[in-house]
Amino acid sequence: MSQCFDAQAEAKAFCECSWEVFSRLFTPEQMDQALVPERMAAFKEDVQRSCAALLPEPLVQSRFIQECSLDHEALRPFCTCGWRELRRTHSKDQLAVARADARKPRARAMINACEKKLPEPPVHDVFVEGCLRRDPAAGKFCECLWKQLRAAHSAAEVLTGLTDLSSLKPKIKAECNPLHPRHHKQGG
Repeated sequence: MSQCFDAQAEAKAFCECSWEVFSRLFTPEQMDQALVPERMAAFKEDVQRSCAALLPEPLVQSRFIQECSLDHEALRPFCTCGWRELRRTHSKDQLAVARADARKPRARAMINACEKKLPEPPVHDVFVEGCLRRDPAAGKFCECLWKQLRAAHSAAEVLTGLTDLSSLKPKIKAECNPLHPRHHKQGG
């Protein structure tokens, strides 16, 4: 409970509801096992379904913009516009729940309404930073991957995950894989 309150001081009712869900799903003996990924996934799903309505809208909005912008200030105008656009057709509770099946239609609506508010350089930087986290020595590979994605998709589609990598795999394999340091270690 203290972790919930520390993270969301303004969401006391949500934290209490989360605890109720947790204590319903796990006996005191099972609470040590609660961190098993499958059990946590079920817990999170139950919490979203049972408790999302208890989150205050400013908190949901703030989290949405923070997650969308990946904490990059230059991406906030796009994400703020996206919040306003999605709030026209979705309740706060719907936006609080991060359902995988809702991501693509939501992302498409954001792009359609807000793409002009999204500068490309910070999207490039976020993409390359994420790529380099996997392998800090893969700079040339990451730049090539960005180039291939941008040839087929807008920066907004890359940021929101609306990319079709399967159609790009042959080109990525031919043009980018030789630039990856792992390729050189394996002898080309």
